[in-house]
Amino acid sequence: MDKLRRRTIWLGALAGLLGGLVFGVSLADQGMITSIAGLFRLNNSLFGWGIHLILSVIIGGLYGFWFSIFKGPAKYSDGLASGMTYGFIWWGLGAMTLAPIIQHGSVEWTFASVS
Repeated sequence: MDKLRRRTIWLGALAGLLGGLVFGVSLADQGMITSIAGLFRLNNSLFGWGIHLILSVIIGGLYGFWFSIFKGPAKYSDGLASGMTYGFIWWGLGAMTLAPIIQHGSVEWTFASVS
């Protein structure tokens, strides 16, 4: 792996950590950080924070890897837009799909479940 790709992955992981911290504060304010721990049948907010931040770093690193393969957008605004789109996709995949399947065995895609 070349130096530029490695740097891009690390920067993606750092961006994932920062985004995870911001999103984690929002989750904690809503009392939902323990629901992440609940995926592992635990009721501990510290464990929820740890899992949330580890997943945020991994997902950010994957974005950096994807960004390095396709040479990414040339402008910062394009990178920000594609990163937000990537995050939105993961929100739909993780919070709206995988978490309900793990917790309840089914998915309910309704406006009530999103809010």
